[in-house]
Amino acid sequence: MVRAYVDFARVNWQQLLFGALLMAVSRFGQTYFVAVSGSYFREAFNLSDGGLGATYAAGTILSAMTLTWAGRLIDYTTVRRFTWGVALLLAAACLLVAASANFVMLAVAFYFLRLGGQGLMTHAALTATARAFPQDAGKAIGVIALGFSAGQGLFPIAGVTMMEHLGWRTAWMINAGFVITGVDARSGQGAASREGRSCRCPADAAGISAPARTQIPRPNELDTDALPMVGRASFWFASSAVRLR
Repeated sequence: MVRAYVDFARVNWQQLLFGALLMAVSRFGQTYFVAVSGSYFREAFNLSDGGLGATYAAGTILSAMTLTWAGRLIDYTTVRRFTWGVALLLAAACLLVAASANFVMLAVAFYFLRLGGQGLMTHAALTATARAFPQDAGKAIGVIALGFSAGQGLFPIAGVTMMEHLGWRTAWMINAGFVITGVDARSGQGAASREGRSCRCPADAAGISAPARTQIPRPNELDTDALPMVGRASFWFASSAVRLR
């Protein structure tokens, strides 16, 4: 079984790497990554724990309300164009965090972070991968999920290090550059440019036609991270840990 996954990843590494990178850069809009900046936000905008939580919850709830509508746009364009649109949205959100002058601007930035990162970027990764591998969608999505785990393990450490040495505003500007770089790294050769027309699957090698494009659930049906931050213990744990650094 492990050998099958290794062979599958070796043959289709370009498409899978593209999906994994999208999963990784979506972390900039995830609660656990935003939480490591919590102490800086409270200090800069004179917010209490509850005030920051309410600001983040407002952005999260509004993004969840928008996600169902925005997610369907991928059905009316190519995955490549949709992915770049989401990448620009997420990068702009990171820049808005860096430029925030008050908690209202910060709430708007949270809205776009949650919509572009946690919601639409994950949606693009899953859709691109499912379209590229209609017969092995489950296997392929399982492989690109490693990008999620890698981002979860590395990005908070990198974020804290940058904020300590460069300041939190500079760190968030650099995050915007990471988003564009991560998407651009494989966009020319990744799954977005194929949309399922050239995946090298066992069935293709045997001359068997692939079935029609599969449909996958919207991200609001898959990703429980769309819950408001105030109900997630992971935010408070990470935030407290940073404050005690």
